[in-house]
Amino acid sequence: MKNLIMYLSLSLLLMACKVEPEPIQFGKDACHHCKMIIMDPKFGAELVTDKGKIYKFDDVNCMVYHMIQEEREQFAHVMIVDFAKTHQLIDAKEAWFLHSDALRSPMASYIAAFENKADLEIQSRDFPGAFLRWTEVVNSFK
Repeated sequence: MKNLIMYLSLSLLLMACKVEPEPIQFGKDACHHCKMIIMDPKFGAELVTDKGKIYKFDDVNCMVYHMIQEEREQFAHVMIVDFAKTHQLIDAKEAWFLHSDALRSPMASYIAAFENKADLEIQSRDFPGAFLRWTEVVNSFK
């Protein structure tokens, strides 16, 4: 019985320490960088530190500026909203990005993220522009 209680306690502790992203609550959550309410479900981003602190952003540029300012902070998750699948957070480091002056992002980054290149290519018909990967997006704000 004692071992069972110890095992359950340890299991609960490990589950509580899990570092995971959480959904953005559009219309309620505020951008950590610019303090604007996150409204557009086609844009948004989230950082989760190794310690479990969650930062939410309304546009990719707000997230990148935070990462540059807090360069010593370690992130377990770097997430971005998929433009083609609104509300869905995807791994920014694996995403494809479209930079187009025709995109009206919340803080004028003119950048949208996509989980796959096929979705990006479809959207680029309406929003002609440059295809980017994560490192190129980050470097564009330095």
